[in-house]
Amino acid sequence: CNTDVSALRMAEKRVQAQEDLLQSVLDNVPVPIYVKDAQGRYILANKSTRDLIGQDWESIRGQTDTIWLGADEAREVAERDAAILASRKASELD
Repeated sequence: CNTDVSALRMAEKRVQAQEDLLQSVLDNVPVPIYVKDAQGRYILANKSTRDLIGQDWESIRGQTDTIWLGADEAREVAERDAAILASRKASELD
């Protein structure tokens, strides 16, 4: 059983290292990049996105746009996000 636990810990460390590398790469891209789940909650946001929103990752993680946008604008964003999700394609916004 010790071997199983050790293997699991090693795998967790590899996954964390890959996540850290991905975040580092994304944080050095000079345009906002983010990923939301089907409910519109942020599950990934690079530094440009965080700077645009004016919040750190701990404040953004798991939140929707309603915490920093007005209700009408947040609804428009949610509708756009739903259309993007339905298309099953990445989108580039102006």
